[in-house]
Amino acid sequence: MRNKLVDIFKDKKILIVDDNEKTIQLIGDYLRSNGDFITSVAKNGREAIDRAEKNRPDLIIMDINMPIMDGLQVCDKLKSKESLKNVPVIFITAQDSIEDKVKALDGKGNDFITKPFYEEELILRLKLHLTYEESRRKMITYFEELNLLLQNTNRPIFCINEKGIILSPMSKESEKLLGINCEGQSIIKTLYKDLDSKKLEETIALIESISNIKKDDWEKIQGKFPTKISYKDKNENSLILDILYNPIWAFDDSILKIQLILN
Repeated sequence: MRNKLVDIFKDKKILIVDDNEKTIQLIGDYLRSNGDFITSVAKNGREAIDRAEKNRPDLIIMDINMPIMDGLQVCDKLKSKESLKNVPVIFITAQDSIEDKVKALDGKGNDFITKPFYEEELILRLKLHLTYEESRRKMITYFEELNLLLQNTNRPIFCINEKGIILSPMSKESEKLLGINCEGQSIIKTLYKDLDSKKLEETIALIESISNIKKDDWEKIQGKFPTKISYKDKNENSLILDILYNPIWAFDDSILKIQLILN
């Protein structure tokens, strides 16, 4: 008995596009025996576009050579639509056609399998692309939520990189590091224009001096950082902010940057 795919693949919608009834039946059998997929079928390009528009699939398995409209033309039309442009497409190509294989990858397809194909190969490739697309969607959601948080939080967050340079979420440099896009003026200039600059400079100098620190040494070193910093509000009242430090680590466990959260 074959192992079922994990829950991430349950009820994923797979559109099979082929003008060959035997190929459709074979792929359908493979999918049914390897997971709880929801399958639909199109026997030509126009039907494929119509079905995809009405019920967005999670992945499309499509023959590259079909009458009326071939797989490359179908793929091009699907990818031109905003709602379908990220749907993975796996082309089915002829084994002896190098030209088809090149066209498959050059024509906006994500992958290809050659005839005759094996069940294990089809399922592994399908699993790979469904997993990638699921991860991509989760990442987009994560950064959208992070962006919303940064726009609405009353605890400004900014970063100081390993060179001791302040990276506000409003800056172009932090967009590259954090993957977010917050428009507007600098948090530091607008909300905390009267921060104790001397204290901030001392903090930056400390961070710069430990740019190569490893994760194991962080517990020992973080006690040297100031935990409070003064500022004035819009009414010129002197207030105190708590400083929280959140280190971001590189793959080799060396420090990449430090988030400062002013509370």
